[in-house]
Amino acid sequence: MNVLHIANLDNDGSTGPNINVPKNVIYGSKYANVALYNLYEADPPIEISKKIYFSYRDYKDIKELPEPFNHPDIVIFQGVYFLKYCRIAKYLVKNNIPYIIVPRCSMTSAGLKSSYLKKKVGNLLFFNRLIRNAKAIQFLTKNEYEESKDNFAFNDYYFLGNGIELPKTTYSKKIREVFKIVFIGRYNVYHKGLDVLLKSINNSKKWFVENNVCLEMYGSDSDNGLQFLNKYIEENNLNEIIKINGPIFGKDKMKVLLDSDVFIHTSRLEGQPTSIIEAISYGIPVIVTPGTNMQDVVKEHRLGFICKMDCEDIFKSIKECYESKDTFEEITKRSIEYAKNEYDWEYIARKSIDEYRIKLGE
Repeated sequence: MNVLHIANLDNDGSTGPNINVPKNVIYGSKYANVALYNLYEADPPIEISKKIYFSYRDYKDIKELPEPFNHPDIVIFQGVYFLKYCRIAKYLVKNNIPYIIVPRCSMTSAGLKSSYLKKKVGNLLFFNRLIRNAKAIQFLTKNEYEESKDNFAFNDYYFLGNGIELPKTTYSKKIREVFKIVFIGRYNVYHKGLDVLLKSINNSKKWFVENNVCLEMYGSDSDNGLQFLNKYIEENNLNEIIKINGPIFGKDKMKVLLDSDVFIHTSRLEGQPTSIIEAISYGIPVIVTPGTNMQDVVKEHRLGFICKMDCEDIFKSIKECYESKDTFEEITKRSIEYAKNEYDWEYIARKSIDEYRIKLGE
């Protein structure tokens, strides 16, 4: 079976698709003939072979790709809102090549609110047809499906999330005076709900100081979010509680995660955040909002704490987490075991190929 993933990746290591899509291709190649066609003019992501990576810089049309990927058995579109997808989909439909869409939260009600008017017009002209003609939609989580199902007409769907390479070193309970909450992600204030998170801390900063609880943030700037964060922290005298840092990757990221007490994500919209999956795989308790699409998993398997997208409720969960720190070893055991069973890339890739075969009727 020849599988072609089509994506728009700029190699920014702070965004999930730039990590997850290449990994899906690499691991999927063990079970089928899989390649990646990147519509962004970029060099191959780290670790992916040039033999299975094609850039728009070199190939302006799917018909120009080397055989058999100029006429694959199935195509996987990573994301929705790229006009080039619509042109390619037209060619695929004409040549009876089925395709699957992995929307990555683009079809959710929250996702549609971003650039609302542009998406509304785009849907009417192009994207409704793109989605309607797909063989199936691959939702990363059940919650993503629930938040998307009434917004578009589509033929079929299934659930399959992102994966991770399981870490060799895992979390252990810290014995120190400071209780560290860690956030790792882009400093996109609206997307990541950072305005509500900071307001939550500011409203209860006396408690944070008295209990030696701090928030360490790591990420790259996005939509001038860094300027907002620094200004808010300075104006509200939160420098002792909140520390802003640049982006971290690899061993540096692992070191920060293993030195934390809890990982927090207060996103308004996500597909399935890689950073949360990573934290769970290390055994770190997490605090998540509904927009992360991870609340059901965290609640059902007792991997951490959940809260509404609300200042008071976020603080309530942080306080509950702090007061429950003696139970973290139990959370760690459950988290590591859950990650082994659900997030290992070998498992995800094998299941992906199985799903493609089912859709092709094999």
